[in-house]
Formats: sequence, C-alpha cells, structure tokens
Amino acid sequence: MHYKYRYTSFLLTVYLLSPQHIEKTPEVTANQVCYVNVGKKKEPISKTNCFKIIRDAEIKHGIPRDLLYSIAYVESRARPWAVYANGKGKYFTSLNKAHKFIQDKQEEGTENLFVGCMQLCVKSHGRKFQKIQDILDPEKNIYFAAKLLKQLYKKFGNWEDAVKYYNASTKKESYLRKVMQIWERTQT
Repeated sequence: MHYKYRYTSFLLTVYLLSPQHIEKTPEVTANQVCYVNVGKKKEPISKTNCFKIIRDAEIKHGIPRDLLYSIAYVESRARPWAVYANGKGKYFTSLNKAHKFIQDKQEEGTENLFVGCMQLCVKSHGRKFQKIQDILDPEKNIYFAAKLLKQLYKKFGNWEDAVKYYNASTKKESYLRKVMQIWERTQT
C-alpha cells in the first residue's frame, strides 16, 4: 500500500508539473509563486519556468507533445538556471547567480559544464552563443535544444535514438528509459 501511495503521488506530481496543468492556472500572477511537491521538496512554479517556452519550441520544431518537456524534466526538473559541474547539479534562483557560478568553475578549469533548463554543454555548444548569459537564457536554451533534438531525429529517423543521442552520457539506454517514463506519464 505504501508503494501504491508513492506511485500515485509521483503521478500527481508529474501531472502538476506537466505543461497542460501549468497552462490551466491563469490565476498565478508574475509576482506570485506557487509550490508543488516533488518528492520531499517543494518546487516553485513561477513566471520563470520553462514550460510555455518548451511547448512553443515543440510546436515550432515538430517535436511530439511533451517529449522536450520530458527531457527537460530529466535534465533539470525544468529549472531555467540549473548548472551541472563536477558531478553535481546546482539550482540557482537567478541568471546572475548561475552565471557567476559558471565563471568561477571555468576559472578553476572545469570544462564539462551543463547549463539551463535543457542542460546544454558549454564546451560543445557554448560557441554557438554570443555569451554565457545567452546559453542560460531559458528561451535561447530551449530553442537551441529543440533544434538539436530535431536534427538528431532527422539523422536517426526516430525519436528514441534522437533522445538517446541528445544526452552526452555513455549510459544512453538508461537515459532513454528515464525520459520515456516521464513522457509516457504525460500522455495519460
């Protein structure tokens, strides 16, 4: 029974964080922050979340509904200023704080930095942006990721391989399973 409760709680969390639910909450204003439970933590849903941008990018690039969102959820819990460095993920409350952290890590010689809602690799993709703040900008981060995912789809001819190769990890099957589990749950 305890397992069933946790599973139900997880599904409710995925539903509450899903783009469909966010779009149906117009009572949330720019100055108001609402929270939903994600595991044992409360996560803010605010104007800076990535959901609307993700939906728009999916439509523009012909990506199946909620697939890009599922990647963002696995990568960063769809947080706009998430940074992964030295094997640890950090979540910042502003672009400036995330930018400062990235600068500090680069000065220390850290090369593998993954940033933003879609966890783009600064080493691989950073040169395609004018400055670090641009790769951290939620809209630029998400639209770049959507374009990349669509290019991978064209290269491999299916979404599963596109998702696997979106991630830089060598554990591509494990990554694919995580994304597909979230995606399947958003389809119900």
